[in-house]
Amino acid sequence: MFHQGFAFSTTDVPTALRKMAGDASESMIRVMDDDEYDAAHGYGWVGERARQCEPLLSNAEIAGGFEPVGHARMQRQRTAATTDVSPADLPVPLSFAVRVPADGNYRVSLTLDTARMTAAIDDEIVVYVQERRLVYRGPVPSDGRLPDIVANVGAFVPDAIGKPVDHRLLVVTVVARRPIVASLDVRDANVPTLYLAGDSTVTDTTAHPPLRFGRSHTGWGASLPAFLDAGVAVANHARSGLSTTMFRNDGHYAPVRQEIHTGDFLLLQFGHNDQKDPLLRADGGYADQLAQFVREARSAGAYPLLVTPLTRNTWTPDGTYADLLADFANACITLGCRLNVPVLDLHRVSMEFITAIGVEDVKPYFRPGDVTHTNEFGSYLVAGAVARLLANACVDPSLPQAYHDLAAHVTAGFGPWSPSDAPTEPDPSDDADATLTHVDQFLRPYDPLADAANGDDADAVLTRDHAVAIASDVAGLVPVYYYDGGLADVDADNPYATQLQSALMNGLIPASMLSDDSSSGNDDSHADIGRGNGENERPRVSTQASKVQKSMASRPYLHPNAPVDLENMLVLATRIWLTKHVAGPLPACPYDNACSPANRRSIRLACVLGLLSPDSSADLRPRHRPHGRRPAASSARLTTNRRETGHQEPAMRDMK
Repeated sequence: MFHQGFAFSTTDVPTALRKMAGDASESMIRVMDDDEYDAAHGYGWVGERARQCEPLLSNAEIAGGFEPVGHARMQRQRTAATTDVSPADLPVPLSFAVRVPADGNYRVSLTLDTARMTAAIDDEIVVYVQERRLVYRGPVPSDGRLPDIVANVGAFVPDAIGKPVDHRLLVVTVVARRPIVASLDVRDANVPTLYLAGDSTVTDTTAHPPLRFGRSHTGWGASLPAFLDAGVAVANHARSGLSTTMFRNDGHYAPVRQEIHTGDFLLLQFGHNDQKDPLLRADGGYADQLAQFVREARSAGAYPLLVTPLTRNTWTPDGTYADLLADFANACITLGCRLNVPVLDLHRVSMEFITAIGVEDVKPYFRPGDVTHTNEFGSYLVAGAVARLLANACVDPSLPQAYHDLAAHVTAGFGPWSPSDAPTEPDPSDDADATLTHVDQFLRPYDPLADAANGDDADAVLTRDHAVAIASDVAGLVPVYYYDGGLADVDADNPYATQLQSALMNGLIPASMLSDDSSSGNDDSHADIGRGNGENERPRVSTQASKVQKSMASRPYLHPNAPVDLENMLVLATRIWLTKHVAGPLPACPYDNACSPANRRSIRLACVLGLLSPDSSADLRPRHRPHGRRPAASSARLTTNRRETGHQEPAMRDMK
């Protein structure tokens, strides 16, 4: 049995800790403020020296989930008794690592130094284990002692390394304005393990200190431990970008298969990346791969659970919710019924939540500028929903007793976590991959030098298929790598076929660019697809199947090689904006009679957003357009921090 205690004091073990630990206090290892981790001792603070000298700790995914920039410096400043810390300061992480003798589950008892941590400074603290797995959030207890924690230590595949690493390190992190630990006790825990397999919506992730809650991508699996008691441990093997086949083929499943045993659980949520692979269609490869995971879990004596994919904050330009994952959710439910596996319908619950509060009010739960990846608030909210679904699904009388036992470990968590102060727009200092929508880049004329460098013909007319492809990329739509043939005059050999597929799935192509007549290049008689709802109406939900899986007779024509005019360029531009925002009532504009009736609302929005000159001088439909340039328009830079006009935001409600 492994059992090790640590007392963090510059002098002696405090009297209160002696009473709490009893005889064990004599065997506690004294740890000083500057005792950083080294392999010889097998314990220590995760500071600058430890990160530089210990190869494992140089990887933030192993070292507690915080990037090293300024990490140790802020720790030293905040833990010093003479340092002034105010409630206005941002919280910083304090991480301590212990080398354990074997992979497995460990019970952690943590006591904070209440003599130096005060409620006036730290009204709320957060405690993580491993890579930012949330195990406590709340006030500093009066006696300093937190509820017992259970943590899993095991091999996994860090993103930065790409192969399994058996690190044998247990890392505990306290996030506070002045994080000061008094004692730490670690011992073996003989409890079942809940293994998580999934993608970026489930994964643990790293963050940059000081911690600004709401800015960091955090999958819901990282917060699931907050809703389970110390009778079960969570091992999160989900990683960004994984499909069902990539989870197996890229080595992420190997550590799970090696460690999972009788009495453990395997929870699977995929779909976001499977939908991009033509070999992993919902009722084909995707379902087959999930079924194989189920069979293998059962053969190991473990108990599988299926989770339908978390929904995205994706909307069509017409105010309809774009449900891009309905087929995968339905396939998951069908498979669960066939194999008698509990299914947690997170897709349904999360879609109900998003459509109830709308595109704007749900943004504080997502990483700024992102429509797929939750932040800390969203992670906690979704994890709570998963836990409640688990508790309900696992009490089915037809299921083995182990499922009922798992349901009994579900807790209420640590109360609501309000995102009232969460940023909804990207910070310029944040990672460059945060989703931005630059409509002006879409409208800006071609740069001939850039075109030449990219091998483009600067004298070529901008065609409709190319314009839609650019719009799809600028809007940051979810990429797909197949084409279903949804357009009558576009085949899979078209160089923009996959972008056109994504645009079709998301309702981005305006009706004015589509026709049912192969001889017409611009049929203006069509009404705009699914014109927007009334301001107080519940948003409609459109599924991928209803948009893309059309019969041969009903497929529209795009006329991909026809030139695109300014009117349709502006309609595409405003539809890009409307995938991230909501437009309220729009005033009449000078171009009302110059554009087709179907596009009038879009052209009015273009005027409000500054994309059109207010003097009605722009020619929306020139008979001849100069080659080598996109249609000219006002170059107002529109990012997702532009607020919509006339939109009243509804009140935020918790996910039920």
